[in-house]
Amino acid sequence: MATPSLAMIPSAIADAKVYSVLPNNGDGDFTFDRASTATRVGQNGLIETVAIDQPRLNYDISNGVVQSCPSLLLEPASTNLITYSEDFSNAYWTKSGTSVVSDSATSPDGTLNADNLTEDSSNAVHFLQRNFTGSSGSSYTYRIFVKMNGRKKIMLRESGSTGYYVAFDLLNNTIIDQSNAIGTINNIGNDWVELTHTSVSGNSFNIAYFILPDNYVSGQPQAYQGDGTSGFYIFGAMLEALSYATSYIPTNGASQTRTIETCIKENLSSTILNPSYPFSMYAKCDVVSTNSGFAITLSNPLVNNQYFTIEYFSNLWHITSRPNGASIRVSSTTAPTIGTHKVLGIFTQSDMKLYLNGSLIVSGTNNEAWNNAVNGLLLGQLRIVSDTGSRNTIREAQFFKTELTNAQAVTLTTL
Repeated sequence: MATPSLAMIPSAIADAKVYSVLPNNGDGDFTFDRASTATRVGQNGLIETVAIDQPRLNYDISNGVVQSCPSLLLEPASTNLITYSEDFSNAYWTKSGTSVVSDSATSPDGTLNADNLTEDSSNAVHFLQRNFTGSSGSSYTYRIFVKMNGRKKIMLRESGSTGYYVAFDLLNNTIIDQSNAIGTINNIGNDWVELTHTSVSGNSFNIAYFILPDNYVSGQPQAYQGDGTSGFYIFGAMLEALSYATSYIPTNGASQTRTIETCIKENLSSTILNPSYPFSMYAKCDVVSTNSGFAITLSNPLVNNQYFTIEYFSNLWHITSRPNGASIRVSSTTAPTIGTHKVLGIFTQSDMKLYLNGSLIVSGTNNEAWNNAVNGLLLGQLRIVSDTGSRNTIREAQFFKTELTNAQAVTLTTL
């Protein structure tokens, strides 16, 4: 296998810095920027806050087990529109057939700050909710962390002109019913699960968490005789004007915003970039939304339309050569899917090729002249100037001063 001139595997970081594995003399280290604090999942599986300009090595949790290899978490700016995200006893939250006791259990951040949501003994619908004014036709995603405490079924519902809902069975870690909404459930360990709900909302809507009886099968929540003691532990409510969930943003009495992140290696030296054709660039990245995104980009950081990139939008993967402003884009017939992918772009003076998960998915002509100003390597984004805001989490990144062979490309990108 060819040796990359630059390689980054998320492992070593410092303030405003992500270290490369190759070269190991600092020549390939990336500069990182984020103007706010943010959260990540640490190696112990707990949610923790990191400082301004601190890169996030984030650990996935699958079926309650913390995975051994972290990713470099890169996200767009987002705002948690919910205030008092950890204080459900506050009057901000409307209770109907329920009560809340604060700080009743250890939460996913390891502290005693999860609240106890309990049904009362009435024959009624039992829920907790909050009203919002939104933008009609826009996607919203809300999430919450939940732990069983006498009940095992819960519904997340957005109610505006219509009721969009997802019902979950926490005991079996499954979605049991949904209507006009997309839900996810993830076991994050210590009997906690992370639930999300995404739907397109109207101008005014509420988000609600319904306790469901054990005999619930499907449909809207209905009245049942509560026992006065059963319910759930809850923590970390979040509502975003996005079609997917990003990392948790805690709030108190006001909404909070996590600012956009940038990770770039500017002014690549001749030991990394020739600079000339051919070259190859590779990323192992996470697709969290199929709307649009970028895996890796060789860019002129000072200009918004000079770059080479691997991207996806309009439900297709693309490879683009645009070093001088005019764009040559070759589109595949392959749709992006949610999950982890390995992508490789090969660029020569005459053509370009895009590999995805062990296969060549598209190739085409490239007749763009080389531009020496295109010498910055961006992870998970397109550009600095006129930034689109899209981001992709990166698990590996490599840059080659050579054109990889077909066999090398297939080997490198096979999952």
